[in-house]
Amino acid sequence: MTNKKVLIEDLIEAFTCLPGVGKKTAQRMTYFLLQRAKKDALNLSDILKDVVTNIKNCKSCRNLTHNETCDLCADMSRNNEMICVVESPADVFNIENSTSYNGKYFVLLGRLSPLDGIGPKEIGIDHLEQKISSGTIKELILAVNYTVESDVTAHVISEIAIKNSIKVTRLAQGVPVGGELEYLDQHTLSKAFDKIDKFNPEFKFKSWVITICKNLHIDYLRKQNASNKIRQYDFMTDKKGPSLPVSYTHLTLPTNREV
Repeated sequence: MTNKKVLIEDLIEAFTCLPGVGKKTAQRMTYFLLQRAKKDALNLSDILKDVVTNIKNCKSCRNLTHNETCDLCADMSRNNEMICVVESPADVFNIENSTSYNGKYFVLLGRLSPLDGIGPKEIGIDHLEQKISSGTIKELILAVNYTVESDVTAHVISEIAIKNSIKVTRLAQGVPVGGELEYLDQHTLSKAFDKIDKFNPEFKFKSWVITICKNLHIDYLRKQNASNKIRQYDFMTDKKGPSLPVSYTHLTLPTNREV
C-alpha cells in the first residue's frame, strides 16, 4: 500500500469522528475535498487549527469562548438571578438565537452516565452547586434533553436547587423521549420560553400544547399562501375543564413544568 493511500485512509478515518458520519459519508467528503475543493480543504484546516487552539471553556458558565469569560457572562444587562442549565454549547446557541431569554447559563458539557465513568464532577455539578448556594440565584431552568441519563442529571440538579429554596422549572416536556434539544426548530424553542407563564391549569396540558402547535402551523400556512386546509379535530372533553378544538400537526412544542 502506498503512502498516498495511507494518507487518504487516515483522512477518511478522521472524518468518522464526527457525529452521524460513517465510513461511506467520510469517503465522499474526503474525495470531494481532494478532487474539487483543495483550496477549501486548506482553509478548513487552518480554521480548525485556529479554533481548536484558541477556543476554551468560560470559567463561569463553561460555555465556549476565546476569552477567560464569555460575552454572555460579561453582559451586565442579563438577569443574574436566573440560570438556564444546558448540556452543550450548541444548546446555548439555539436558545440565544430563538428565544427572548435574558438570564445566565451553565453548560454541563455532558450528562451523568456512571457506566461511562461520567459522574457529578465531570459535568461540573460542584461548580453549579457553588453558584446555586451563593444566594444570588432565584430560578433554575433545566433545559436538558429527554433521555434516561438527562432525567437522572435533572433530578440531581433539582434536588440541590430545592435544598437551597430555589424555584426549578424544566424545559422541553413536549420533546419526545430520547429527543435532543439541539434538533428542535428555533420557532418551537422560542414558544417554549414565551409561553411559560400562560398555561391555564383548567385545561388538559396536552390540549394546550397542541392548540399552540395548531396556531403556529396556521400562521405558517398563511405566510406561505398555502391552499391546503388544516383538518380540524375536536379533542375529547377534559375532566378538569372544557374541551379545546385543535388540529394535529407535526410540530412538537417543548414546554416547562415544575420539577
